[in-house]
Amino acid sequence: MKKLYISMGLLIAGSAITAQSSMLKQNQTIDFPASKHFKGEARKGVKPNFNQQKSTPLWSNDCSDASTFVFTNTSTPSLDWSIETDPASIPVSELTPMGSQTASNGYLFISSDAVAGNADGNNTPVVAVARVYDTLDLSAYPNAILTFSSNYRWWHEDRTVRVSGDNGANWTDFEISNTANSPGYVGTTDHQNTLNPTIEVFDISSVAGGQSQVLIEFVYDDNDIWAWYWAIDDIAVYEKAGNDLRVNQYFATDLSVDYEYAIVPLTQVTPMMFGLEIENMGVNDITNVGFSFDINDGTSSVASGSNVTTPITSLSGAIDSVFETTSYTPTAIGTYTYTLTAVSDSVDEDATNNPTMTGSLEVSSSVWAVDDGSLDGSYSQLFDADSTEVFKVGNTFFIQNDATLFSLDIQIAGTNQAVNSEVFGEIWKFDGTNWTQLVTSISKTVTSADNGEWINVRFSQGVDLSSGDQVIAFAGHYGGSITERVSFARGGKDGTVRLGMSDGSINGFSGNNAPPHVRMNFTDYGVGIEENISDISLSQNTPNPAVNNTVIRYSLQNNASVNLVITDLNGKVVRTISQKNQVKGVHTFNVNTANLANGVYQYTLTGAGSSITKSMVVAK
Repeated sequence: MKKLYISMGLLIAGSAITAQSSMLKQNQTIDFPASKHFKGEARKGVKPNFNQQKSTPLWSNDCSDASTFVFTNTSTPSLDWSIETDPASIPVSELTPMGSQTASNGYLFISSDAVAGNADGNNTPVVAVARVYDTLDLSAYPNAILTFSSNYRWWHEDRTVRVSGDNGANWTDFEISNTANSPGYVGTTDHQNTLNPTIEVFDISSVAGGQSQVLIEFVYDDNDIWAWYWAIDDIAVYEKAGNDLRVNQYFATDLSVDYEYAIVPLTQVTPMMFGLEIENMGVNDITNVGFSFDINDGTSSVASGSNVTTPITSLSGAIDSVFETTSYTPTAIGTYTYTLTAVSDSVDEDATNNPTMTGSLEVSSSVWAVDDGSLDGSYSQLFDADSTEVFKVGNTFFIQNDATLFSLDIQIAGTNQAVNSEVFGEIWKFDGTNWTQLVTSISKTVTSADNGEWINVRFSQGVDLSSGDQVIAFAGHYGGSITERVSFARGGKDGTVRLGMSDGSINGFSGNNAPPHVRMNFTDYGVGIEENISDISLSQNTPNPAVNNTVIRYSLQNNASVNLVITDLNGKVVRTISQKNQVKGVHTFNVNTANLANGVYQYTLTGAGSSITKSMVVAK
């Protein structure tokens, strides 16, 4: 089983969120799906898919000929770089076929995913080096840029570009990803997937500029774990431009005071704010760096301007995050598209790496979402072990105006989900110090028709939320065997993912993570005739059939005392369990079935003026 490390690189700096984020413990790990089954993040363009520079390269290699590289490895079993000619050989569906410009004539490729029958990770180290055969003479060029197309999924492998300016006597490492940290390429913090491809750009002037014996090599080290692969293509060295701004990522809100949403109810709309992270890739310092913006409501431009009101001197190599100082507040339901373009006092000599960036915000009547509806994998429990722990994953929201929440919309992932397992929603609130649970929804049983679909889980009564509240909307299920688990869809706009732990604490992954598809819904649908709205809900026992022990979960909307009565098919009571003064939330009965005869039993939960009955099987 793999562990996914919690990122400590929080983007949020507001006082309430800072207090919230203090609950994350440094170096803490949480059990999560094995990475092979943990789908990669779809991104909104936080790192633009740049074209290679338009100027003529000083040197290039299209990775079509193995003889232009020197391959070495210390792999066990032996595994080396090679030239792969099939673009579809990438072992990740979201990243195949290889999307580089010359992928059809070959690309540099190594895949520890293929070692030992797709089961690398049991002390089978893969360390391989692909050194460019050519020795580059850059003596006439004091400023140089190395670029290449890169495609990979990251777990905890080391990927490093090494450059020597003295024919290999000394080397300088340019890290792409490493064992302990998330990928190091600009504009991301926690992604497993690159773009397809990501254009990596490194300023190698300090190492190779003005040098006549420059060597370049690519080092892949899987660190003896169940790792992935690395694909590289279209390597080139360019003379560094005089004036060159690069846009690394954009922000569609002021992250110091709020989260970034894809859909917002009209009653919760705040002024639209934007920002760009801009890097000076040129030789020269550039003044008055900023960006222009335009907002369109689908019919016409409703706001535009340029944020260069505060002069910013961008030194060569500097990175500045520039935020808009003016704003626009939508006043009607609809989709608002925004366009951002980097600007400065200087004419940019290479505009291919600072393209116009476009996004949108949907203003709805009642739905509030972090995700934009696009799909990229799922969130689920441990992949390789049975677990009876409750699993909860969700998104965080800042309440802007008083409102009453009635339900959550949750998308069930893909196909082959656990039919007859129960899904529920929860709302937790931050009080300035701790997270506390406000309410649990009525459970909904997943059917085969729900695979890949949105379901709505309702609260027994409206949940009143106040302006200034910070809340988490969780989707959850009750665990069980692998066949009894439910996975929740994820993908779309990046966000801060929250996890409800079995000990009642809240953990999460901050920064650029694909959000779970869990949305708040402020529409009161009313109660259907067929619905039994109760202050208690009862789940199917797990495992079922039971052998020596089984777990029965129930949830309370309010504090209450409950009784569990188990009877055989003749109505004879075989077990009675009472739990007094239970607080609202999810609870469990651990039932010893070792002394029960094989057969079908019924168990009835009574409390808070309600009674619910389900059946279970004992089979030894």
